[in-house]
Amino acid sequence: MNKTRLLCIASLLGFASTLPAEVLPESQQSPHFRAMNQHLDLGGVVYGYVDVDGDVDRLVDLAGEFIDAMRKVDPEEFPFEIDLRRILQATGLDKIKGIGASSHKDGKRFRNKVFILAPGERNGLLQMGGGEPHAFKTWNFAPSGADLVAEKDINGKAIYEMVLEVAGIVMGDLGRTMIEAQAKQPVPDLGFTLEKIIKDLDLTVSVVVDLQENRLLRVPEVPEQNVKVPLTDAVVVIDKLGWLVDHLAPLAEGEEDLRVFRDLQWEGIELKIPEEAPGDFDIYKPSMLKHLRSGSLVLTTRREFAELCFSEKQTLAEDPKFQAAVKGLPKKGNGFAYLSTAVHDAIEGIFKQVPEEEMGGIEASVVMKMVSLFIPGQNGPEASVTVNLPEGFLTVGNSGSSLKAGFASTVLAGPMLVGYGTMIPMMLAQEEAWEEAFPEEAIDHIHGDDEPAQKFIPAQGGENEELRKEAKEIDAIRRRLEVQERRAVPVPPRGKGD
Repeated sequence: MNKTRLLCIASLLGFASTLPAEVLPESQQSPHFRAMNQHLDLGGVVYGYVDVDGDVDRLVDLAGEFIDAMRKVDPEEFPFEIDLRRILQATGLDKIKGIGASSHKDGKRFRNKVFILAPGERNGLLQMGGGEPHAFKTWNFAPSGADLVAEKDINGKAIYEMVLEVAGIVMGDLGRTMIEAQAKQPVPDLGFTLEKIIKDLDLTVSVVVDLQENRLLRVPEVPEQNVKVPLTDAVVVIDKLGWLVDHLAPLAEGEEDLRVFRDLQWEGIELKIPEEAPGDFDIYKPSMLKHLRSGSLVLTTRREFAELCFSEKQTLAEDPKFQAAVKGLPKKGNGFAYLSTAVHDAIEGIFKQVPEEEMGGIEASVVMKMVSLFIPGQNGPEASVTVNLPEGFLTVGNSGSSLKAGFASTVLAGPMLVGYGTMIPMMLAQEEAWEEAFPEEAIDHIHGDDEPAQKFIPAQGGENEELRKEAKEIDAIRRRLEVQERRAVPVPPRGKGD
């Protein structure tokens, strides 16, 4: 290809790239495009909109046809006629018409938005996020310098009402009555019913975490590695449920490792940490408290931190870093989250202290990249606000990265980190429990023989009774599987052309 032709093609491509993209005529647009577009920012690094109106209905119809076909084959497995469309309407998910997202650079930060279009009256799951937007209590509740702050409206009553409606659809009045009767049953030894809790489940949950980077604690059980972490204070406040402490305190009175107390501000239960506790973690005194003035249930790592949060102090709203993080975000909403750089730095610092030979063959540089990719806050504090609007749910955030990077970290790094974080402790705990519960010869025998599992449970000791019950269930399942394996598998007759 000669230079003249190459230059002509390059010029045409450059000219085409400058032509503005025109919005389709209204008659050809998605019927929900304008309602969605007014909440998003067009022209940034991310813009996406998916019209889902009617898609869920079609999936429900397909599922209904499948269930009907299965009922004809095996009526006993599907004793009830299930109206999936009514169930969908009970969940409220049929009200969702579209989902959109956008990101654009605003100075050194990205303004990220996600909008779920759900106009009209809401019910079911769409009521779970609360009602009218309001000012956030945590902005003045959390102390200045707090590193992770979150607040969320949760309407659990709406979920219960949805469950009742679904039960009525599936099983008629009997199903609804059964669930209501179960909720009215008193919880053993506690003197209250689930119904009492449900009535108070239209509430707000607040979380405040403060990492004190200048107060490092030695992690127990690894003194040779000298791994240290920041002293971490945390408090969780749940509106309306403080009365639970009134019922739990009498049960805690007789426990040696619990202390029940009451003063002018609090009634609570504190876990006694032995002075000989490993590491430096004896500084923590986990507590469940009732704040007497507000009636809130408070869970905290140390009562001193809870007292700080409920006292007069310099608040998070006065913190310059926080003010910069929430600049331009709605001041009222139904959900809020703030994360400082300290969380990212602390997690990164822990991994840096662990020798590479203890990392299971993973290079430290790879771990650092995964932490930077998955844990927000590397490029500055992050904040987001979720608002219930008449036409849907809008989440607006200020972040050091766009949604494009967020999607990548969720898809790639998220499952890997979650897998490492959950599977390794579970495997270690399971291995220890297995070794304690079963003799070594029992484990070897189970793999090679058909002896009943019950044979290898020690006969003495009340703590083994539960293991024996589970072993009986395992043997019963094994016998059913063996019977099923011996059954002849029906083979359909082959046609002439097969």
